Amino acid sequence: MEKVMVYGLSFEKERRVRETTERLGILCMHLSNADLGELLIRLFVREYDSTGPGAGVGETPEMLIMNVQNRARMDQLLDELRSQGTQIAIKAMLTPTNGMWTLGQLREELLREHESMGRERKVK
Repeated sequence: MEKVMVYGLSFEKERRVRETTERLGILCMHLSNADLGELLIRLFVREYDSTGPGAGVGETPEMLIMNVQNRARMDQLLDELRSQGTQIAIKAMLTPTNGMWTLGQLREELLREHESMGRERKVK
């Protein structure tokens, strides 16, 4: 089953992501700070969304974590979101490696990468 998890999005932005994923047949699940200690693989197999959209707004950074069939499917989702103006700065795919990380570990790694990329852009 294809699934995306969102973290730190405003209610309106999460609503747009949910509408898009529903249209594409992808399940969307909200994550909050309460999930930071959970392994990603456990979060992806969880069958319920206990908090619903918009809870935990203002958490930094906004993140979209995807577990979709292939690169083309990921591109389709991201293209749909871009076409409606839904920007999410930090995006990741679930992999065998990061699936064994906690959400907190992934967040910290992605923040380091995001900051590093920002510094590289300023140097050029």
